[in-house]
Amino acid sequence: MVYLKAREEYEDRYDHITVEQGRSEMKWFTQAHDEFLKKSKGKDLPKNLEFWWDRLCFWLVELPLGERWEKKDETIEKWQEEDKARDDRLESARLRIEPVCCHCGKTGLRITSKHFMNRTKDYDNPRDEQVLIILRCTHCKLATTYWEDGEQYEVEPTLCPRCDSKMTEKVTNKGRVITSHYTCPACGHSYSTKLDLRREKEEVDKDYDRDKAIYCVSDKRGQELTLYRTTKWPLFKQAYDEFQEKEANKDLFDAIEKLEMLKVAEIIEKLRPLIEKAGYIEVRFDKPEIGREFTVGFSCLDGKSDRDDYASTTTLKKVIRAALKQSNWRLMSDGVSYRLGYLSGRLRAYEREEDIKNLVMKTHKLKTK
Repeated sequence: MVYLKAREEYEDRYDHITVEQGRSEMKWFTQAHDEFLKKSKGKDLPKNLEFWWDRLCFWLVELPLGERWEKKDETIEKWQEEDKARDDRLESARLRIEPVCCHCGKTGLRITSKHFMNRTKDYDNPRDEQVLIILRCTHCKLATTYWEDGEQYEVEPTLCPRCDSKMTEKVTNKGRVITSHYTCPACGHSYSTKLDLRREKEEVDKDYDRDKAIYCVSDKRGQELTLYRTTKWPLFKQAYDEFQEKEANKDLFDAIEKLEMLKVAEIIEKLRPLIEKAGYIEVRFDKPEIGREFTVGFSCLDGKSDRDDYASTTTLKKVIRAALKQSNWRLMSDGVSYRLGYLSGRLRAYEREEDIKNLVMKTHKLKTK
């Protein structure tokens, strides 16, 4: 048996699979479309609704078919390599030890054929396939079968369904029909089975050529779909994913939308009057420090001599934190330091999208969904 075939056969196999996939996807899509229209009967629908159904068909049906066109050569080459490897394995399979006939015990057997066969009953596991070598004795003319590793193939006995005794078997051939006659020597029960090797006339797929022209896209169309899938589709998918994320985390993104994104001049203009109103004087802001974080230092004097250090720092922190709550600025974790009525601290600006998102989540005690 030869597994490697002409490339045309692999192309035909691949096209048949593509047509079946296209038919299945289009059937599902058409059913969904018809069901939607049935349930929407009598309702006012947007005029451009069919346009969006067409786009949906393009995304769900045509784009996957374009991807199959893209993978066709790669898949066929893989199939050919696998079949060639099977042929090479069959060709190289040899018995290391001179086999003996299981009927007359003599040597001199000749190989008549080699086949792949599952050694265990795990028929779905291709790794379980082993080469089975069939030999014919030059003396008694009967066949003996060995696995490629030299172990003799043992045919499982047929047991009587009535008494579990081993049944005898007699095989007769009539053309391409093989009949096996089983008889139980213990209870006399017997029956026959037939194996018809004649090829049944395959039903002609009358719509195949028409559907092949629809679902097996041309090289030109395949190139267009590949270009779309690798350029425009990722952008569309990214936009759709962002939309889905915003819908699932509406509270979070609403809070981000309301956040004041203040520049340095704006934050100084916002804080200075509030700090002065709370009784602090000579309010100064330092030159920004730009590194991994963007920070601005500040300092002031407490204008109320009767306020102790704890009250002074607590009041200033409260004023600043309240003013910054709806902005992209925060008082840094080292807080405000106090010494002899002189107070100082640092503010941090949040600029990156991920940092802003984490800031809002922490402020509003939210979690992403």
